[in-house]
Amino acid sequence: MKNAIAKLVAAAGIATLATAQVAQSCHGSNSDLCYSLNIPETTSSSGTGDIFFQIRAPTTYSWVALGQGSRMRGANMFVIYASEDGNVTLSPRLGVGNVMPLYNEAAKVELLGGTGIENGMMTANVRCSSCNTWEGGSMSFQNSSASWIWSALSGDALNSNDPSESISYHNQADNFNWDFSQARGGSAVNPFVASDGTSTAPTAQSSTPMKSSSKSRTTILIMAHGFMAAIAWIIIFPIGGIIIRVLNFRGIVWVHAGIQALGWLLFVAAVGLGLHNAIKLDLLSTRHIILGLVVFCLFALQPVFGLLHHLRFKKTGSRGIWSYIHIWIGRVAIVLAMINGGLGLADARTFYRRWSIVYGVIAGVFGLAYIASIVFGEAKRSKKIKSAQSSDVADSDRDASVGSKSRQ
Repeated sequence: MKNAIAKLVAAAGIATLATAQVAQSCHGSNSDLCYSLNIPETTSSSGTGDIFFQIRAPTTYSWVALGQGSRMRGANMFVIYASEDGNVTLSPRLGVGNVMPLYNEAAKVELLGGTGIENGMMTANVRCSSCNTWEGGSMSFQNSSASWIWSALSGDALNSNDPSESISYHNQADNFNWDFSQARGGSAVNPFVASDGTSTAPTAQSSTPMKSSSKSRTTILIMAHGFMAAIAWIIIFPIGGIIIRVLNFRGIVWVHAGIQALGWLLFVAAVGLGLHNAIKLDLLSTRHIILGLVVFCLFALQPVFGLLHHLRFKKTGSRGIWSYIHIWIGRVAIVLAMINGGLGLADARTFYRRWSIVYGVIAGVFGLAYIASIVFGEAKRSKKIKSAQSSDVADSDRDASVGSKSRQ
């Protein structure tokens, strides 16, 4: 009799799991960050209640996160990382924009069976009872779909039990749209573990977009912004500034103008990409973005000031107000931009860590060469002015001598 009852209970459990749809969405550069979602029937009907989700990723990641919302600001986030005892720590957090997400003590979440680290994979099976509303946002599970975000950082394990552990900036992140129709069904039990304790497979692959082996679009745009801005400020602009001071040949002014125009166009494109990334990732108030916009405002009219300087110099052979504006904006902007590139790398932390040394060496070489060219150019100009003044004095003395003789 007992065996019959046990079989009936097991069968009922299997039937429950069979009706629980689990939608999976995999992302990352190797599609190795997989997120699964189940919305029980009662939650789907009322729009509120418990939901279940799974975060699964290789242990080569320092931390991995899933969040409700289309961007980091206002997102309801769930971060997982290795604990001290070789298990998994779940850290519910609130996205507040351009800083590390803050630990959310008010979150009602629970790690379920099947959670742990095995065969080089971190798995967190989570029941969330507060995913319908949170400070800064809400989500109805009656909707057909909703926007979610994901992020991750490759690196060493945190090995921490602290849910408020400090985490470094991600090196992969993006948003996606989760189709809830593929995740509905089942009762409010753990849909990721069968009655015999084994893991269950997802019943549907559902997300837009799905990431393949290529880098995420956000990552590509961030890299493009960094490379374009760096090439403009640590190579092109310094070269243009150097040649106008140390070389002397017919048409040098137009060579200088052409090089700087190329750098200016590249910089404008980099600013556009930077703003796009900053708005999407809520980074508008970071030091890198603020200083970048200051440099852009300084440099926006630099081509106009350069033309006015050229026309003035061609007409009078001397510098005027537009000359000094053009010259000093160029000097200040190049120095600030080189510093700002370093700030961008520092803010990104591990995102561009392997490029930090390369950037530092190139910026150092071209920065010193640019400063040396300024010193050389000003010394040459000063010598030329003194020579001209001496010539004028000699001409004046000669004229005076001729006048004196004529009076005799």
